[in-house]
Amino acid sequence: KKIKLNQKAAVTERSRFVWDPQNRNTNFLKNDVIVGSLKTDTLKSKYLQTERQLTIYTPKEVCSDMPYIYFTDGSIVKYYASYVDRLISMNIIKPVKLIGIHSSYSRYEEYIQGKKEGEIFVNHENFIFNEVLNHVENDDFNGKRYMYGFSNGAAFCVYAGLNHPKVFEEIIALSTVNYISSFAQWLNPITFNHPDYPTFYMGAGIYENCINDNIQFVNQLKENDIEVSFKNFISGHDSFVW
Repeated sequence: KKIKLNQKAAVTERSRFVWDPQNRNTNFLKNDVIVGSLKTDTLKSKYLQTERQLTIYTPKEVCSDMPYIYFTDGSIVKYYASYVDRLISMNIIKPVKLIGIHSSYSRYEEYIQGKKEGEIFVNHENFIFNEVLNHVENDDFNGKRYMYGFSNGAAFCVYAGLNHPKVFEEIIALSTVNYISSFAQWLNPITFNHPDYPTFYMGAGIYENCINDNIQFVNQLKENDIEVSFKNFISGHDSFVW
């Protein structure tokens, strides 16, 4: 079934709205050959008791204060890298490093804090903060960290920003689900016990079921004097927007 959104055709897939490919703007500039480097490391984790992959993009020019952006659902870095590499090579943005932390089959349990913190969630949290950061960053790292995610991955980003507020400069969370919802907070209320927090940048599609939860949570952040900006998109739960 086709639905008109802002005079453009769209198709539905379950509860999602996806732009019809013929109406999508796909004219995003990217480098077909990356000027920097893209590699995938394998990190053996004592917390996860298994190996986990990290996809890392490094620009050609690096310095000790270069920003690092950590990604949940990090396999997407291999797709983002060519666009970021283009922006850097055209001097539109400053050099930045992308670190993609791959998700697992236990993605939901790793990203979402339940009423009682499950073993999978706690182990994954320890993996991020006690192993990944140490593995990626050299002793001379003097830059700022950012964290980016969408959907359940965004929920973990929000959790990380609120519970490890000194680690990241900014949390970028798109289409955040579960952790911030009214029902989730009824089960496990979010508290604001730290004096300072990172800046939050959030967004969601106006046709998403989570849009109201995101707006309410943004207001919750503002009520606690946390700097936050929010943007809505003409979309559903759509990876094209993310």
